[in-house]
Amino acid sequence: MFILPYILVIGLLCLPSKTIAECCRPFPVTFHLAKTNSLLNCEMFGGTQDINYACKSNICGDGMNVWGAWCGQGACNPRGCSCVKGCIEGDPIMNFRLKHGLDNFVYVGPQLENYLYHLTH
Repeated sequence: MFILPYILVIGLLCLPSKTIAECCRPFPVTFHLAKTNSLLNCEMFGGTQDINYACKSNICGDGMNVWGAWCGQGACNPRGCSCVKGCIEGDPIMNFRLKHGLDNFVYVGPQLENYLYHLTH
């Protein structure tokens, strides 16, 4: 009679619990350079130019380009999740513009072909 509650408690403790790991994937952006007196190019901001003359890059929450594969602080698992010190936080697009100069860009936004994928994963 007294054993039944202990068996129930042990049984409940053995149930698998669902955990959610935070993943630190880079944010793909497209940006268009402003026409200025200085010669700007995509590479100056860590990007590459596509066939439509738009620049593309992968950035982290602090607005900086990705170093390595993920936007984690410390080591991450192979999928970019469960990083030791969490993810680099912040608004990637706003921080990118602030770090590189607001006047250097006509447009900075998500890469449309990757935007829905990024939101769902």
